[in-house]
Amino acid sequence: ELTNTNDNHSSIDNPQRYVIRSNRFYNVGPFCTGSISLQVVIYSPRTRDDDIMICNYPKSGTHWIWEIVQMLYRQQAEFVNVTKDDWMIECITKEKFDGLTSPRILNSHLYHSMLPQDFLRRKCKIIYTIRNPKDVAVSFYHHHRNILMTTPLIISLGLIILQNNIKEIKRLAEFLCIKCEDQLIGEIGTKCQIENMKREKIQNNEDWRDNTAGMYREGKDHLTMPLKDLVDSEGKCMTVLDVDGFLLPDFKFPSQEDDFRSMADHFVARDDDVLLCNYPKSGTHWVWEIIQMLHTQKAELIEYSKMKCMIESMSKESFDSLPSPRILNTHLEFSMLPKDFLRRKCKIVYTLRNPKDVAVSYYHHHRGLLMYNYDGSWDGYLERFLEGNLDYMSWFDNVRNWHKDIKEHKDYPIHVIHYEDMHKNGIEEIRKLAKFLEKPYNEKLLKGIQDKCQFEMMQKGKCHANFFWKENTAGIYREGKVGGWKKVFTVAQNEKFDKLFQEKIADLNLDIKFTL
Repeated sequence: ELTNTNDNHSSIDNPQRYVIRSNRFYNVGPFCTGSISLQVVIYSPRTRDDDIMICNYPKSGTHWIWEIVQMLYRQQAEFVNVTKDDWMIECITKEKFDGLTSPRILNSHLYHSMLPQDFLRRKCKIIYTIRNPKDVAVSFYHHHRNILMTTPLIISLGLIILQNNIKEIKRLAEFLCIKCEDQLIGEIGTKCQIENMKREKIQNNEDWRDNTAGMYREGKDHLTMPLKDLVDSEGKCMTVLDVDGFLLPDFKFPSQEDDFRSMADHFVARDDDVLLCNYPKSGTHWVWEIIQMLHTQKAELIEYSKMKCMIESMSKESFDSLPSPRILNTHLEFSMLPKDFLRRKCKIVYTLRNPKDVAVSYYHHHRGLLMYNYDGSWDGYLERFLEGNLDYMSWFDNVRNWHKDIKEHKDYPIHVIHYEDMHKNGIEEIRKLAKFLEKPYNEKLLKGIQDKCQFEMMQKGKCHANFFWKENTAGIYREGKVGGWKKVFTVAQNEKFDKLFQEKIADLNLDIKFTL
């Protein structure tokens, strides 16, 4: 059934659009005469054990990934003289589907539940690609405006920019159980650049309006920022964002790079702002909850996490829209904070944790979070940590610089909390914090806050964004103990760490406790 999907702006230059409707699912059309109906797609086609299916929403990299998979199977970094549309299951007849030669590199924009049942029964391999929806929307707009649906061809380009395409192609080859030399992987990565595909792939320009880009329009990711792969001594990569030499996590919002550059001069503080600062894995979530409770005068966990109030992880618009009082947090150094904070002398709470436990916790953090693409060993990671070859860089430099800035700004309201002291005498540390923040308290409130902010209570009571983490990882609340490093460090690693600690930071007399 053809369904008109025109809006209120139809004209000669913007003609009416028609799609095929089948059981309330809208598909691009019309297809060639005799093409597979959705019912036939689901129930009839006979699959083969070596079939591969690339699935996604349109404009999410189908052509690109399809070419890469073809090259991996043929072991040649050369384009084939057909396009992925000849292998798109909802775009071809059942006879053509059955006549395709094995191995069939198929593709579809259908849901998982709509794929051929025989395909699911045989557990044929599926590659699913996802692209940020803003670029999808722009790309789909140009697709819909420019393609002429008068011939039996469906174009559904979805080019994405994979920041580490060599690494991703290796992962794809491993998933497909295809052995490839590094040289071939590199050749495929180069061959499948947008410029080469534009130049060398056959394009059916008669299916597109005049003066339009056609199938290969741009292929850019407008959310792309200067991502960098940090390689350790074992050759393992960690993906971070590099902004003018400072390494950050890629928080994946469009203005991150620009906002970070302008933060010092353009983020406007408020007099009642409180800023919690430290190196990562030094008790941010814990102390942030305590400060929130002192402000609300209630020993109750709030429903969102400190990430909502982390200044380098949000846009300026989000920063400005947070309601007061803002309990903010950051892992940046004092010299990198917004200047307006310093001018207003907003209160700062600085937490410090022994670096051996920091290193172990940060290791699990980096291995567990999907955005880092990291799967290195502890041995390689410790070298990385000691060198500062990770986001937020060197713990030793961070702590030394904070120590220097605190000494040089004696008139600035900064309260220092040692993570280990919070474990040893939590109520007293919360009392000191309440006095610094000038918040009223009584013993019942202090005890209630201490109890509510115990690690087990937070692990159970706080919402967990598990979709950011790999499967079978502990997530943000892993252990929260003092001295856990002793179960991980070897004698040689401990000696090496102690030597560097003495060289870099022992002169500061920071009273860091490695055990209780």
